[in-house]
Amino acid sequence: METLQNSGTEVKYSDITEYLNDNHIAPDSVDNYELTESSRSLLDMVGANHSIKGQIVSIFYKDLDREPILDNGLPYRRIRLSDGAVAQGQPKYLSPAGSSNHVYIPASFKSVYESTTKNSIFITEGEKKADVACGSGIPCIALSGIYSWASSDESTEKHIMPELSDLIKILDVDTVVVIFDSDGDLITKDEITATERKLLKIETLSSGKFVKNAKVRKAAAALATAIAKDTRVKVAHGFCKHIITEKTDGNVKHLKAFVKNGLDDWLISNKKDVLNFLQYLESKAELPAVAKEHVSVAIGYEHQDTDDILLIYRKDLDSINRAKSTSLRTAQALRTLIGDDIEKYRVFSEDGADKFDVTGAHAEIYKACMNAGHTSTSRLNKEGGLWRTADHSIVLNTSKSLYRLEGSALYRIDRVLDTVGEKEVFPRPRNEYMDSLAELAEYPYPSQSDVCASVTRIINNLQAFNFQTGSRFTPHMILAWIASQVYCGLVDTRPHIYISGEMGSGKSHLLRYVAHLLKGNALYVQNTSNTTLAGLNNAQANNATTCILDEVELTESDKNHGVESKISNFIELIKAAYSLNGLGFNAIKGTQEGGYRDTGARAGFLFASIVKGKIDRAAESRIITVPIDNRLADSKDVDVTTGLEDGKIIRRFMLSESVYQEFMDAQRKIYGGIRAERKSMTERDATTLSYISAASVPLYSYFAEGTDMSKNELIGIAVRNMLDIFDSASQHTDMRHEGHKSLDILRTLPINVQYETNGSTQTKRMRLKDVVVEAVKGDVDAIDSLALHSMYIYKDAQGSCSLCLTRASDENILKKSKINMDQIKLIREVSTNHLKSGKIFYKGNRYNVQCFIPLRLLENED
Repeated sequence: METLQNSGTEVKYSDITEYLNDNHIAPDSVDNYELTESSRSLLDMVGANHSIKGQIVSIFYKDLDREPILDNGLPYRRIRLSDGAVAQGQPKYLSPAGSSNHVYIPASFKSVYESTTKNSIFITEGEKKADVACGSGIPCIALSGIYSWASSDESTEKHIMPELSDLIKILDVDTVVVIFDSDGDLITKDEITATERKLLKIETLSSGKFVKNAKVRKAAAALATAIAKDTRVKVAHGFCKHIITEKTDGNVKHLKAFVKNGLDDWLISNKKDVLNFLQYLESKAELPAVAKEHVSVAIGYEHQDTDDILLIYRKDLDSINRAKSTSLRTAQALRTLIGDDIEKYRVFSEDGADKFDVTGAHAEIYKACMNAGHTSTSRLNKEGGLWRTADHSIVLNTSKSLYRLEGSALYRIDRVLDTVGEKEVFPRPRNEYMDSLAELAEYPYPSQSDVCASVTRIINNLQAFNFQTGSRFTPHMILAWIASQVYCGLVDTRPHIYISGEMGSGKSHLLRYVAHLLKGNALYVQNTSNTTLAGLNNAQANNATTCILDEVELTESDKNHGVESKISNFIELIKAAYSLNGLGFNAIKGTQEGGYRDTGARAGFLFASIVKGKIDRAAESRIITVPIDNRLADSKDVDVTTGLEDGKIIRRFMLSESVYQEFMDAQRKIYGGIRAERKSMTERDATTLSYISAASVPLYSYFAEGTDMSKNELIGIAVRNMLDIFDSASQHTDMRHEGHKSLDILRTLPINVQYETNGSTQTKRMRLKDVVVEAVKGDVDAIDSLALHSMYIYKDAQGSCSLCLTRASDENILKKSKINMDQIKLIREVSTNHLKSGKIFYKGNRYNVQCFIPLRLLENED
């Protein structure tokens, strides 16, 4: 539709207004068109042949504020030659020699854009097309050519010129639609024959469809992609509707002809169709995957036989993916490993088919993983909780994000850290109970009054429980232990608390309250008796958090099947969690052999049981026993839900570099004070007491700020009271005492023995140990009496005698023996670990387990 001078005539435009009207541009809508005659100076500027004659239209480029765009110090313009010059082989448009690419902004563009309700702009190729579009209410800008958008840098990857990216940012654009001429529009087989395609020079695409100019199609896609990658806005691209007509001469039809259709032509012929099509393109605009932030990070490699295992961290999944190097030979395998990041390896396809440079992708991924260094998934185990990084900073890993602790502030950072030359990965915690930890990270640091109020409420609630330690400091010790649980991933020592008491003593209520105080920081198991060690391990995973275990008991099924190791295995697990090594606890697999496997978890344990005597001697230095009396007064009135907010305040207070340093200083000083006060105490006992109470110093120092109480006084209070609690706890956890007590009960069990004397029967009440001695001698009456109690004397090949308890896995049968399985277990523990007289052993099968107690064990009082 555009004309400058009718070909074959000498008619000229009288002024620029006539030219604009002829090209369907309202003269009052533009300020940058100029009509002149061809001149030597003008032709020199564009490097054109001096022989060019006729009228020339200059189109000046201006910015949003209608200030001239300068290029080499001069206002930039492009010139449109006359049709006569074009007919003689000259190009239609010329640009100044040595000039750069610029964006053409119509004079009415800004007002049209501001009048729309959407933050969308359209880009076409050709200045007058943009002016006609703006005149139709379409906020459109233009390029001088299909590839006149790239910056002049020498990078292999194309970027849009700064003028275009700046314009998108200034206007706060969120959608860009590229609309190029119809020679990029697809043509189907039904529209044109093979002969016609050849004559009209129609190009064939790999999809079997056709296009007049594949370069136009490729340029539109490339521009949309570059805009999306450089500005992160949604994009779409399309083409004006192509027109194929038939030439006729009377009744004779001739070959078809392809008529080029630009945006201005299409608007003039069918504005409604154009507006509908542009609206459709706008609606399907999106941020392509190639423009999205890369979500895959190479973290290293492992060796496996002759192949390398590549390790990739996927941000979108918060997971570590693994793949054999040799398996990455297809696009699907690559997509499984790196997700949408495969788009960066997409190879252009005219028809949009999925094609990727698989070889190049494999080479880059392999190189990146090799450069990241040798590693293994077993050490990438820092999931939920507070951790120290390789560069000694502190991070909090939550399900929402990873945070770096700086002072008392928490800042979001990437989950993959490149510290001291190696990658550190902190995967998203897999456990639902960790979700609340993300709320703690966003919680503001508490004021002194907030901490004071929360400490007061917690202590008042804990004091409602009737602890039998003989020390008023016990609630404060439990609060200090709770506060320190945020440091499970930072410290090498994690002491534990065992709550012992009869049914109704308030153990479960106490554990529920602590679980609320530690919500997000603790795995809470209400019925541990129905939990396996493997299940506990999977639930805890690789988190630096607390385990709160209620009802650590044997089930009836355990008792019926003679399972005696379950609770002791739980104790082994808890003991290992204390460990000074970096791994944390070992968890038993679900196997009969009781095999172990390492995990990365670091946990402090709070657990409860109604059965005394579950803790062996080796665990005493890791676990503080806190008994509760079953005659309660007020603990049932404790509202556990108040712990949610108070616990959040206390834990957020502890999330401070200065508070952590104060905690560690207090631990060292309490340890030193305990060793000085009690020189006979073992190093591990002193360490346990110091770590379990250390948080009381920063808490009460902050709480009591402004008073006369110094930190040294707080440390002295902790030392004295922890020794009192330890002395009381030792009375409850000394398994030798408990084992001896059960053994004494067995020895002194009253047995009625019936003797026949002078034709009459007499009943003699004897101790079991005495009856056993008589039975060994062959006394028939003693042997019969033992049988009435489901017992008999067993003599082995060496002549050693033992008392046999029949059906020792059957509680009903044991009742006849006047002893229960827990007492047998205690006797076995004390005989195994502390006595020289002999050890309890078992024989039989699961249906008839027999327990053998050596005679020496009954006779000796060691």
